[in-house]
Amino acid sequence: MPEVLVTADQIVRGKPAPDPFLLAAERLGADPAECVVLEDAPAGVAAGRAAGMAVWAVTTTHDPEDLRAADRVARHLAELVPELAPGR
Repeated sequence: MPEVLVTADQIVRGKPAPDPFLLAAERLGADPAECVVLEDAPAGVAAGRAAGMAVWAVTTTHDPEDLRAADRVARHLAELVPELAPGR
């Protein structure tokens, strides 16, 4: 179970608004500029960008062109996970 979980009933505006990501950062005590969003949908990419967070996307559900606003795009989550290890 994640340390922090934000659900639709806890926010007024959902994606592509930044509200879910900003609430998660607040609950974690994290600066949004220090956060990385992992997304697979254009609305999530837009929300992460609007929150001022780095956005990494995986093309598991959408065409890479649909996710072009992300900072990084990978075919599989496994390509990105090693870079999320502590100390990186």
